Amino acid sequence: MTPREILEYARRGGILTYDVDVSACDVKLPSTMRAYSFGETVHDVYMEFAGKGQWRLFTSSARPVNGSRLNVTGSVVRVTEVNLTPSDQEDDATAFVTLTDWQHGGVEKVLATGNMTCKISNGGFLAHPQRVGDRELEQEREVKESFHMGMEMTFAVDLGTCTTSGKSKKVTRPGAPGGRLADNATEYWTGDIYGYRIPPIQEEAIEFTSILEGPRQREVINVRVTGDNDVEVKSYAESHGPNPTPTPVLTYKCRMGSREGGFHVFTYTPRS
Repeated sequence: MTPREILEYARRGGILTYDVDVSACDVKLPSTMRAYSFGETVHDVYMEFAGKGQWRLFTSSARPVNGSRLNVTGSVVRVTEVNLTPSDQEDDATAFVTLTDWQHGGVEKVLATGNMTCKISNGGFLAHPQRVGDRELEQEREVKESFHMGMEMTFAVDLGTCTTSGKSKKVTRPGAPGGRLADNATEYWTGDIYGYRIPPIQEEAIEFTSILEGPRQREVINVRVTGDNDVEVKSYAESHGPNPTPTPVLTYKCRMGSREGGFHVFTYTPRS
């Protein structure tokens, strides 16, 4: 897939997979991390678009790894972060892949970290379409009915179409030490809907959560869709550890549906 195809696919709530070929990447890993090629399914994506062709796509994942090589007997988690950004050529992009092993449990600390720089043009980073929404849902009740029928769903929200309340709209996202691309950058968040909750005090509503992991904090959005198609998106970052410290919550007010809203839900048929 070209960078343009990747971005358009993700903005429609499409689920991607990617491959990293270490033989075609600039690899800088410590001795405790083996350099091997790998691939993953992308379940959650954060994107930014600014002027003059600036954009960024971020995704991450976390999995347990063997801590014996790090002389750790407790739980160790490897966080993989991918920042995809434009290259000099229009049909190329660079993936900055960061691997971080951190000790999980009572004592939270980074044990090892390294990075790989990969390009689409030389095959170091390749993305593939896995599935895209078959049908867009227009009503909150359709979302509930789809869950009850066992259907799988994705969502996509254009936060630039929503009104915002909170202390600051400029927040530092996981994998972005410098903060946002620009104060006026357009933000998107897309991904799988894994499960749902019905608020006990508001039965004509449905809620779900999406998370992007980082080695020191996780970025969280909680979504509530009401019966009149109003959508509330609450975004915050939360540090890891026994006493997690959340950042101030940013609240976005959106509308659901293809005609009037920036918030979209799609059902899809997984590949057999």
